[in-house]
Amino acid sequence: MNPAHIQTIRTFIAVDLSANLKKEIAFIQQSLRPHFSRAKVSWVRSENIHLTLKFLGDVPLTDITKIITACDFVKEEPAFELHINGLGFFPGLRKPKVLWCGYESSAPIARVQNQIETALDSIGFTAENKPFVAHLTLARIKEINSNPAAPCYVDMAAVQEYLMKMPVSMFHPVRSIKLIKSRLSPKGSEYTVLHEWKLKFD
Repeated sequence: MNPAHIQTIRTFIAVDLSANLKKEIAFIQQSLRPHFSRAKVSWVRSENIHLTLKFLGDVPLTDITKIITACDFVKEEPAFELHINGLGFFPGLRKPKVLWCGYESSAPIARVQNQIETALDSIGFTAENKPFVAHLTLARIKEINSNPAAPCYVDMAAVQEYLMKMPVSMFHPVRSIKLIKSRLSPKGSEYTVLHEWKLKFD
């Protein structure tokens, strides 16, 4: 078949959040919006927020079964709990591009993510060459300026002070891992679960 005619879908592997956690995240987003009222910011819809373990990109439909099989070991992993405990920016406060919620260091999620990388690398999906940092993307910052006279001005020192005073502490039970299809629409990204690996849970 001509490669140009191969049907592909945009996919990633992630841990979903409960409805209650998504409400908590939405509250955090709402409290931060006024600080970025002059900046060009794309806020992630709270219902779409997730913990990405592996972004696969555009994948041929014929590879989906291989991905599911390669990651089937996940079913043997015990369920665990994560702790969401902070807010920050990538790559940093001076030139922020991403606003995120962070997690406490967790051996279970690091192990599972590493095993997924290794399993997928063995079937042709190149492993990431940078360390995994567990986080939830709350917003993507398109344009921002530290000059008060600029249209996209944001007082990042004030934002940092606000973040330091804003306690973020939420527990995130992990009971399954999902293979998700992403489709861009006029309303933004729309997600469909293609497969769910349920972890062992007593």
